[in-house]
Amino acid sequence: MKLRSIFLIIVTLFTLTYLGQRFLPYFQQPVDNLSVPILHADPEQIYSLILGKGGEELVLTKEDQRWIASNGQWSNALPATRIDRLLADLQEVKALGISSQRAIDQDDFKVSKGRGSEVRIFQHDQPNIHFFTGTTIVGDSLLRKAGFLRNQGANIIYEVDTQLVQQLELPFSAYRNNALARFEAHTVAALQYFKRDSLSFELAYVDSLWLDSQGNLFTEQAIRDWLKEISQIDGGQFSDRFNEIESREQLAEQLFIKSAQGANICSINFYYKNDLKDGPFVIQSSQFPERFYLSDSTGLYQKLKLWVQ
Repeated sequence: MKLRSIFLIIVTLFTLTYLGQRFLPYFQQPVDNLSVPILHADPEQIYSLILGKGGEELVLTKEDQRWIASNGQWSNALPATRIDRLLADLQEVKALGISSQRAIDQDDFKVSKGRGSEVRIFQHDQPNIHFFTGTTIVGDSLLRKAGFLRNQGANIIYEVDTQLVQQLELPFSAYRNNALARFEAHTVAALQYFKRDSLSFELAYVDSLWLDSQGNLFTEQAIRDWLKEISQIDGGQFSDRFNEIESREQLAEQLFIKSAQGANICSINFYYKNDLKDGPFVIQSSQFPERFYLSDSTGLYQKLKLWVQ
C-alpha cells in the first residue's frame, strides 16, 4: 500500500511537470523593460519589404518616392499614405510580454518557418531585419486573438500588437487599386449603351433636359445622382485569370459615357464570364484597362445598368 502511494505521487508529479512545461508558455511572462523596442526600422531607410505567407510572397518596393506592390505576376503603384501607417508601426515595435522561450512552441504560436508569416525588411544604411509573425487564440476563461513575433535565429516568442501582425499578413489584393471609373459627373452630357454591337439605349442632355432617343424625359436630379455614384465607382473582386484577347468574342455589352462635345469620357465593357453567355459578367473600363472585376462580387453590374433598362 505504501509503495502504491509513492508510485501515485511520482506519477502525479511527472504529470504536473509535463503539463506545466506544456501550457505555462501560454500564460504571458513579464518583459524586463517594456519601454525597450524589440524591433526598430527607420521608415526613411526602408526600401523594400517582403511579406511571405502560405507559399506566396508580397513584395513592397520603393521606387522614385512611390511604393510598388507586387506578387510576382501583378504590380500596383501605391499612394504614400497607403503604406505610411505600416512603416510608422514598424519604427518601434514593443513587446506586450514574453510568451515562450522554447523552440518547441514555435508551431503553436505560428511563428515557425512555413507556419506563420515571414517578414524581411531591407534598409539602406541599417541592418536588414528578418522575423516571423503569427496569430492564435489564447486565454483560459476569456478567449482572445493575440499576435506574436519571433526574430529569425532566436527562440524568444513575444506577444505584440495584434493589429500590426494582421497588417503584415494582408494579401496582395489589399494593396491593389480597385478603381473602375474616375471622372467629373458634371461633365457628362450623353450615355450610350450597346448590346452585342447594337445601340439599344441612348440618353442625352439637351436644353437642360435628359431625354432618351424616343423623346422620353428623365428626372435630372436622379440622373445626376447616379452619375455622381458611378463617377467614383470601385470594382470588387479582381478577375485576374480573364484574358481579354482570348475573350473578345465574350464581349456582351458596352456603356459609353460622353461629354457635351461628343468625346468619350469613359467606356465600360461587360464580358461574359463563361461560354454560356448568361452572366455573371467580367467588367473593365477604358480608364483602367488592365483591371478586370467580377460583376457579382459587389452588385456592380446592376449599379452600372440602373438607367440602361
